[in-house]
Amino acid sequence: MELVLVKLGGSVITSKYEDGRARVRTRTLKELVDTIASAFKTVPLVLLHGVGSFGHGDAIYSHLS
Repeated sequence: MELVLVKLGGSVITSKYEDGRARVRTRTLKELVDTIASAFKTVPLVLLHGVGSFGHGDAIYSHLS
């Protein structure tokens, strides 16, 4: 059986607004969680996440502190 990698990027699970804030797409996230949980029962999965513009800023600021 093959290993499956699943990457959930921020553009899938969040909506980004002009004010720089992101809001979670709760319905989409719930659907993804249900689908991944169901698939995990029969397929070996590795779940990855993206970092994107929101995560990069935190990494840069913590490095400079």
